[in-house]
Amino acid sequence: MRKPVAIFMFFIFISVNILGQSPDERIGTLINNTDYFELDRQYPLVKDSLHPALKYLGKALLEDAFSDPADAVETVGYIVQNLQAELGFENILGMIALQSNNLLKLGRYTEAANTLSGLLGQPDVITYAQPQTISALRELNKKAQILKNYPKSEIIRPDKDCTIPILKDTINQIRIDVEINGKQSPFIFDTGADSQGFVSMDFAKENGIRIIGDSILTGGVTHSAYTKIGFVDSLKIGDIVYKNISFLVADKAEITYKDSVIGRVSAVLGRYFMDQIGEFQIYPKERKIVFPAKESDVPPTGRNLVLLNGQPYIEATADNKKLQFHFDTGGGIILSAKYYNENKQQVESTGKKDSIGIGGFGGAKRIPSYKIPEFTLSIANTHCILPNVTVLTEPLMIGERDGTLGTDFINKFDKVIFNFRKMFFKIEK
Repeated sequence: MRKPVAIFMFFIFISVNILGQSPDERIGTLINNTDYFELDRQYPLVKDSLHPALKYLGKALLEDAFSDPADAVETVGYIVQNLQAELGFENILGMIALQSNNLLKLGRYTEAANTLSGLLGQPDVITYAQPQTISALRELNKKAQILKNYPKSEIIRPDKDCTIPILKDTINQIRIDVEINGKQSPFIFDTGADSQGFVSMDFAKENGIRIIGDSILTGGVTHSAYTKIGFVDSLKIGDIVYKNISFLVADKAEITYKDSVIGRVSAVLGRYFMDQIGEFQIYPKERKIVFPAKESDVPPTGRNLVLLNGQPYIEATADNKKLQFHFDTGGGIILSAKYYNENKQQVESTGKKDSIGIGGFGGAKRIPSYKIPEFTLSIANTHCILPNVTVLTEPLMIGERDGTLGTDFINKFDKVIFNFRKMFFKIEK
């Protein structure tokens, strides 16, 4: 199930007229294809021989994708000051949007507000920028203007492993108890929620979350809608105190399909908490999450977790081919229409026709699919066989990769490690 995310998306396209040598062509192609895993492997080998525009653009995009917001802000600042002619008008606007989004992540709200309002005050930007670019900048600016008078979020934790139980749940999600204003409430622990948190309006009223702004365009699985922004001084997650949290607040908690309510989502703890805490370890059979005092080492296979437009993707291998999976702890195991189109004959010969309902913020829909008997993949050299896997035959989202993994996948293992600071994902049987 897809939870809401504040809409932020831009596309970088590097024209071949600045791609002279083969390293430039290779890196430019990887950037255009947003293949950041391969870019991460290739960039260190050729960065000193790249055209300056590609060198600094590649650096900024890797810093953003591999969760290094402070360095991404600095690198984009250099690009805007020195490389406007080489990258072009729309790409520079996209980079400023990327920089502003990272400023928001860092809690540098006033800097983001000043940057965006100054940019949107320039007549040339309003006259010549693409409508979708202006829309993205305005949405970022709206959020920054609301938050600029509020302190940045902060985590206070003891210098020891912190363990919290996973609640029993009838729908296959990870839920934990979170204390808000002295009251314990169940929250979905959701890697797919690109925010500090999400709550319904009823939940906000019942738990003392102050509404501080509205009209934030928020994307869901079927369409977008406007949410408000709420604010609370602190939450407690076990022994961990999470201070100064802003929430996306939806008018309703219901997920609807046609005229029927098929689910409710009242409260979600989003991925920004996971970014700040760094590492968490899920033990499905023991029904607990551990936030370790000492982080694990990156696997020998290297970093295999990136953020693309605010969503986490992991790299896996199947049939000696590298694949990328959206990892949403609020979702299930699904292979995408991209995978179907690239393996159509095999899917149709081994699978059975089916359809699947997919829902989240904004509603739900049914998508035609196939059910294949098994799918084998490897992550960081750990192999697993997944039975009865759904393969979509129609796209679910723009720019989708090879599929989605979620709680259904996590539950197959003894231990799963996410590290959003060192950017790796590891499974242990």
